[in-house]
Amino acid sequence: SDDTCGFTTGSVRGLSVSGGANMQYEWFNAAGVIVGNKLLLDKQKSGEYFMEATDAGGCKVNSGQFTIKDVVRTLPAPVYNEQTIARSTAASLILRNPSNLPLIYELYETQQAVQALMSNKNGLFTIPSVGQNSIYYIKAVAGNCTSNWGQAIVKVSDETIVEIPNAFSPNGDGVNDEFRIKVTGLIFVKSFRVYNRYVQMIFESRAINNHFNGTINGRPLLVGTYYYTLDAFGAFNKKILRQGSITLLK
Repeated sequence: SDDTCGFTTGSVRGLSVSGGANMQYEWFNAAGVIVGNKLLLDKQKSGEYFMEATDAGGCKVNSGQFTIKDVVRTLPAPVYNEQTIARSTAASLILRNPSNLPLIYELYETQQAVQALMSNKNGLFTIPSVGQNSIYYIKAVAGNCTSNWGQAIVKVSDETIVEIPNAFSPNGDGVNDEFRIKVTGLIFVKSFRVYNRYVQMIFESRAINNHFNGTINGRPLLVGTYYYTLDAFGAFNKKILRQGSITLLK
């Protein structure tokens, strides 16, 4: 079978050699380097190969030449979510469809660009400062194989948008299990607090990504209404104050 995209998937199978027991085998590539010592050859790149078999008496016989071809195919296009960030801040491009294949991901400013801005093996890129709405183009490469273009759309905003839900359900089903505040743009949190109906604080954080999971000291809280306050600064040091209620469901 042939190799695909240089993944070393080529093989030579289905051979038989007569000569009794204790046969020894050696496979050679075109440069004369030994690349295998079994009757079957596998995990090879494209190229020319032959096998030499030696019986118990030292008699040798060579096979004919076998050619493993390089098969070129189109790789899956990289997928990225659209995002909105504060103007002139960093954008993190996170690959949504990682592959188990040994791919190289290349980031370009345009589809016509010859030189990649960055390249790596995980498809994760950080753009240090994005000053305007931008589209970045990414392709996956392996040997002679490439993907279609993937796009990463980054929009910039001059304000911070805070979206706070009114309910969550920490029941372990993987859907809406945490009280999450969605922020578009830049934010610096002074305090994010959750209170019970007796105005006792049951959760506090200064990290917007530290979500409230409906427990206190590891114990699940009862279904009901709870209250929150958010004290933060947004883009251009604009004050953000939010307070309200959140319903805990099961």
